Amino acid sequence: MPWQRWVLDVALEIDPSTGHFFYREVRIALPRQQGKTTAVKTRALFQALAWAKQRIVYTAQSRNMARQRLEEDFYDPISASVLAATLARTSGDKPGFRAQAGSEHISFINRSGWWIDAVTKKSGHGPSLDLGLIDEAFAHVDSRIEQAMRPAMMQRPNAQLWVLSTAGDGDSLYWRQKVDDLRDRIASGAESRVAGFEWSADDDADPDDPEVWRSVMPAYGVILRDAIYGPRGEVIEPELVAAGEDLVRAERDSMDEDDFRRAFLNQWVDKKATQGIIAFEPWKACTVPDNDPDVWTGDPLWAIDVSPYRDSVSIAMAGAPALADRRTFAEVVTRLEDTRNAVGTLVKLRTDHGGNIVAVDGTGAAGSLIPDLEEAGFEVIQFGQRDKVAACGSFYDAVYEGSFSHMNDPLLNDAVLSARKRDIGDGAWVFTRRGLNDITPLYAVLLARWAWIKERTDDYDIADSLG
Repeated sequence: MPWQRWVLDVALEIDPSTGHFFYREVRIALPRQQGKTTAVKTRALFQALAWAKQRIVYTAQSRNMARQRLEEDFYDPISASVLAATLARTSGDKPGFRAQAGSEHISFINRSGWWIDAVTKKSGHGPSLDLGLIDEAFAHVDSRIEQAMRPAMMQRPNAQLWVLSTAGDGDSLYWRQKVDDLRDRIASGAESRVAGFEWSADDDADPDDPEVWRSVMPAYGVILRDAIYGPRGEVIEPELVAAGEDLVRAERDSMDEDDFRRAFLNQWVDKKATQGIIAFEPWKACTVPDNDPDVWTGDPLWAIDVSPYRDSVSIAMAGAPALADRRTFAEVVTRLEDTRNAVGTLVKLRTDHGGNIVAVDGTGAAGSLIPDLEEAGFEVIQFGQRDKVAACGSFYDAVYEGSFSHMNDPLLNDAVLSARKRDIGDGAWVFTRRGLNDITPLYAVLLARWAWIKERTDDYDIADSLG
């Protein structure tokens, strides 16, 4: 798309005095669904193939999200294209792709590698880095990832740091500082080694005006591929067009105004995290201090949850926390848009990470998956109403006690911090599914956590909950 070509043309400008890239850092702020992933993929491939032995590191809001994107959004399209010949000739079903947890990467025949990482301060003295990609920067509360990457880039002449994101909220301290600094640089007019690109609407812009949408979305209505016609003028393949008025209006009608402004107008929204029954501060205190892959040990226990309309599926895991002062650790592993491959995804997770127990809310939409899960060989813990009440209450208590740990995953954050309770009598309550936010990430995590605790309690027989 034009905006992608323009960004790449500018970001890769050469300093004639050195022959290396002029810019050491590139910042891109734009709404969602505008083709950011394609721009990242193109930039990384150029670095990997233009020189030998290049090291590229990609981070997203969580390691699991980064791994999913590395495989599905980056590796799979490369392996299906003419660039498949550039992938290293390795054994396995996916040549050039290593899926082992903790060392996931794409390898090329010129010995370049494209890695993912949950980079922390302690990894700043690691191998040299040629390209650092910090995606979804709104999810980071501080600069620890950047501070880990920069020392590894010092001795690399063509190294660049790319930081990309949509606007965040009041908790997105790192990305807000980067955007404010970028605006100050532009306003000063001074020469800078930072290249910045921002598409965002004015604060007083009308969120219902299609002209505002057009002005702020660089991919709005752009034709991605011309239609292909047959000999009689028939359309063999229709043209592909990025999001236009109908699609954006559908999103506007289904979202509250603050969420729409942030996602599609790239406006900063100071969304209060205390709107649900769990407040921001105790939830933030449960975040793993360093986004490190070694935050749990042993075999995971899985859980799956399905939204009432079956349009959202969350899979979570729980395990023994690496932090000595925490009783449990749990995180969202993946989110699906329907149930078609839900059981298959769990089978793959079991193959990759172990764990054969799956917790399911037997009173909810996920109950329909139980026969298929059992047929796939899983031991299913089916929660009834009483156990669900206990799981919700225990999760709430653990957050305020600080005995629970989680990654700083925006998907889970949004679900937890917006969740409200539904009283069911005699002081009992559960988290209600009625509302604007998808809380399947919350239910998947709290079910996995409660099942993990119960499975390890001496007076609890797991067989009582099977079947």
